[in-house]
This record gives sequence, C-alpha cells and structure tokens, in this order.
Amino acid sequence: EILTGAGFEHYEVSNYAREGYQCVHNRVYWQNQPYYGFGMGAASYTQGIRFTRPRTRREYYAWIEEGSKLGEERVTEQDQLLETLMLGLRLKAGVSLAQFDPNIKAKIEQTLQPYQQQGWVSLGERVALTDPEGFLFSNTILASLFEQFDLED
Repeated sequence: EILTGAGFEHYEVSNYAREGYQCVHNRVYWQNQPYYGFGMGAASYTQGIRFTRPRTRREYYAWIEEGSKLGEERVTEQDQLLETLMLGLRLKAGVSLAQFDPNIKAKIEQTLQPYQQQGWVSLGERVALTDPEGFLFSNTILASLFEQFDLED
C-alpha cells in the first residue's frame, strides 16, 4: 500500500517500480526467452537447451584451455510449459493463453478455476495473478499447476 500510494507499480511478484523503470533484464527470464551468459558460472538458454559455464576460476580456466564442451540440459516440452507458467505468472501481466495447445489451455483454466473464484487469478485471453492476493498465494497456485501437469509423466 505504501509503495503503490507513492506511485510505484507492483509489476512483478517481488518488485515495484515507477512507470518506465521496470527491470528489462529480468523480463527475458520471466518470459522464458533465450539468453546468453558469458564468464564464470554464467548460464545460457537457447533452442530448448540450458547450459552453464564452470563456476570456479580454476575450472573455468581449465575449461578454456581444454576447449571442452559445456554441459547441457535439454529442456523437455513439459519443463518448458511449467517454466513458462511459473516465470510468466510472476509478472502482473501474466501469460498469454494463446501460446498453448487447446488441451493444455483447457487444463490450465480448469486448474485455476477455484483460484479465480477466490479472487486470486484473473482468467481471460491471459492468465494473471491478482495483486496482492494472487501474488501472496502464488506458491499454492503454482503447486496446483505443477501437480496437474506432473501427472502426465
């Protein structure tokens, strides 16, 4: 209340900013977009693959000298779905449902229906958590989504 009263917008679960001063850097992560990291311990994510450079100076220099490949993790479609929901729902703007297959969209809507009735979720063309209730109960909401889609394994 104090921050919004002072002209700050609650644009993300853990961040407030004045209009035009939102963190652009983190949006790449929250919108599950590709990114590249350089230097010790830097992570990258592109074309469905996540990889991390060595974290210590000794390992990093050895990696450079040996010309070794980076260890990589291929992100599954299910992981990509859950990460898109988890990260996107951090934002006040939420996630566009148009990007999902109709069956996935229906499961998302079905799972979130009880939370919409409680006033924690806004459902429409986008799904978004309400402020402050949805943000406060985001872990509960996300746990339900993860449970719904983990059943498909």
